[in-house]
Amino acid sequence: MNKLLSLSKATKLSMLILTGAAFTTVVTIDNVTESTAYFTANTSTAGDKLGTGKLQIELAEGESVGSQFVISDLVPGDYVERDVTVKNTGNVAFDYKVSVLKGTNTSPLWSDVANGLQIQINNGTMSSVNNFVQNNVVTIPAGGTSTMKVKIMLPATADNTFQNQTQDLKLTFTATSKEGAKR
Repeated sequence: MNKLLSLSKATKLSMLILTGAAFTTVVTIDNVTESTAYFTANTSTAGDKLGTGKLQIELAEGESVGSQFVISDLVPGDYVERDVTVKNTGNVAFDYKVSVLKGTNTSPLWSDVANGLQIQINNGTMSSVNNFVQNNVVTIPAGGTSTMKVKIMLPATADNTFQNQTQDLKLTFTATSKEGAKR
């Protein structure tokens, strides 16, 4: 401590200034390492808009399947053949299938799968209307059409059980949109 008292006033002052400067430098360096700044900028797209398609299936004008197959006085071996045009009036492509639905009554024309009414689509397999399954799918692009030949017959093997019978049925065309894809 004697050595410190023997130093000149100027030396003591210099030491005090150096000590303060060193402390300030440590404090300043510590504050700089904890403080950061980043530049940022933003931009946006100009009004994106996403929408969904419209799936819509119709029969061609004037074609009502129910009215095309109103037939009476069938005898064994009779059949009726009609062209049915299906329209895609939506804006997306679809696949469609045909099914047969039973109407309000059940007669032997429906329930007898061997001798009751039979249906055939586009020269495919003849099948009972009761358990008809369409095996092929038809694709129609947006705005397109497809015409199919529908044949309904009473087999030649139908016996007297089928006299004076009626059966209500409906052909139903069911559309399913194509699978989505990257656009």
